[in-house]
Amino acid sequence: MRTACCVLAACLPGLGWQAPASINVRDLGAAGNGRADDTAAIQAALDAYPGQATTIQFPPGRYKLTAPLRAYRTQHLNGVAGTITASNPSELFAGPEFAGNTLIELTGMGGLYTKGSIENLTFRSSADSGIAAIRAAPDAIVTNSRFSDLTLWSSEGIILDTYTQNTFLEHIVACGPVNQFVLLRGNFNLLRDIDKECDSGTSPGAFVSILKHKGLSTGNTLQHILIEGRSSSSKSLIRLDGTKGTTIQNVWFEVNVTNGYGIEIENSYDVTFTGLLFGIDPSRRIKIRNSAGVWIERLDFHYFGARRLDEVIDADDWDSVTVAGLRLRDGSRFYNLTGPDTDLFEAGKRSLERRAAAPPAAGTWRVGDVVWNSVPTPGGYAGWICVTAGTPGVWKEFGPIAP
Repeated sequence: MRTACCVLAACLPGLGWQAPASINVRDLGAAGNGRADDTAAIQAALDAYPGQATTIQFPPGRYKLTAPLRAYRTQHLNGVAGTITASNPSELFAGPEFAGNTLIELTGMGGLYTKGSIENLTFRSSADSGIAAIRAAPDAIVTNSRFSDLTLWSSEGIILDTYTQNTFLEHIVACGPVNQFVLLRGNFNLLRDIDKECDSGTSPGAFVSILKHKGLSTGNTLQHILIEGRSSSSKSLIRLDGTKGTTIQNVWFEVNVTNGYGIEIENSYDVTFTGLLFGIDPSRRIKIRNSAGVWIERLDFHYFGARRLDEVIDADDWDSVTVAGLRLRDGSRFYNLTGPDTDLFEAGKRSLERRAAAPPAAGTWRVGDVVWNSVPTPGGYAGWICVTAGTPGVWKEFGPIAP
């Protein structure tokens, strides 16, 4: 067969054969029927031209694996994209006898995995099995690569725990009980259009983590991050630890955490949030420790009992934080509370302002909390201020309005 000759010729350079532009895993014996063990056939396709620019094609089907696949630099693995409800994607799944901690291992030839890509594939492993969709080998530096249009039903997602640089992770959705969606260390990487749906994992690690390598992980960008699903008792949603110059643009949270945080920022510098930051509340706080230069362009959060910024931002040094805009949601109403030039903190804390037709008759309030009159009239008052803390405390009118 010509395919067999091509593979043989790769071992015999004198024959003059060049690596083909594309190899179909079915041509090397992969069944894709969900029953046969396809590990050896797919690995044969990957091993045919390691380190040479080759596309490995995965037609629609369910490819059963019993051991990790080793992918090499400059290889492009491509299938048929799946969705949450897709009936016939290209899926790699761990069989019951699977031995290993990842479905695909990025193998460094000479310690380097570069200019590779994995696209349009679905990954599946059992909950809490510890089996990732993609994981860098312990000696692999990952650079100038792309992982896109992936659907994860795996216990772990994409774990790049060595060093990664100038690599794109985009258009990725996690549908199963994933513990860690994305974890990476390195510089100048882009995470874009990351969507965690459905179940939540049980491990304490954050869903999305950017962590220190030998130095600070620098210049990474996260865009359009959506995290929702079932409640998680201990997980944080995004964690930065040992980073510099991180930009996060447009974040939406719809999953409650009770012991974790919405966002954890530790040992990090020059962290910028732009666009929408939605879903921060007392159950999904922003934790800031030993960090400086945290800039939040606009903070949007639900009103769930929070009346002060320190109830939603847990900072050990308020001088390290700047919030340029703040918007509070109370039921179906939104309040634009501050302008971009307003100092929100007043030496570290400031009461949030609400609007109502009368002073509060319920709830626990602190001295200095303000309720603006939503139906002001001539001769009335601009609002009420709490002068004695309590439930509901003692309130006094302020701001007489001329007749």
